[in-house]
Amino acid sequence: MAAIFNSHGMVTAHNILLKDLYHLNAEALLKEIEWFNKVLQARLQLHFNEPCEYSSIADIEPPSLEKDESVFTEFIRFYQLTTQERVVMMLALIPHVCPQLLDIFFVKHNNAERLHTEFGGLKGSAYSGFLPTGETALFLLAGNDIGKRFKIQQLFDADHVFRRHNIVYLAPAPSSEPFFCGQLMINDEYVDLLTGGKIRKPVFSMDFPAKRIITTMDWHDLVLDEHTF
Repeated sequence: MAAIFNSHGMVTAHNILLKDLYHLNAEALLKEIEWFNKVLQARLQLHFNEPCEYSSIADIEPPSLEKDESVFTEFIRFYQLTTQERVVMMLALIPHVCPQLLDIFFVKHNNAERLHTEFGGLKGSAYSGFLPTGETALFLLAGNDIGKRFKIQQLFDADHVFRRHNIVYLAPAPSSEPFFCGQLMINDEYVDLLTGGKIRKPVFSMDFPAKRIITTMDWHDLVLDEHTF
């Protein structure tokens, strides 16, 4: 039985323990990573006018969602993510699950000892890999097509499902720098959900001085003032 999403967009446990969540998610993610890598390789080949078996990245079909009971696939189905949205989500997730895949963006420009501006990207203070930015997503999906670029930008609008549900977003860019140079981020809770199949419990500390409360009561035991509703 597949995982069930409620009206708030979160996974609830429903016979979920009968599954090997890690195995199911790993299988689904592996297929998605292989597909994403094809998109990445094709974009770079097309960009540099190298031989490519595809005339457009749109020709590369994403993995089927049929007969897959992983939480990862249920998530895609629940939010009805388009192919472009799946590319953006994977680009944000890759540093957490297969960071070496993005090392290809470290190729230097032929005429200068620096990286290609169109690739975007950042390098962390401790993380040595390539951290994608909004510019990276625009390049991957639109290449040099300015019209497509403007269309893809809508994936980062405030009313898009990514932002409304705090799934994928851009970190604020440094003052006076372009909006799309902000780092492409995926919420930590969704990293946990899409990999382990559940959201980990918070770690309580001096920085998060809360205490977990456990009760035998249920929602029907809750009494609220009428003005609360």
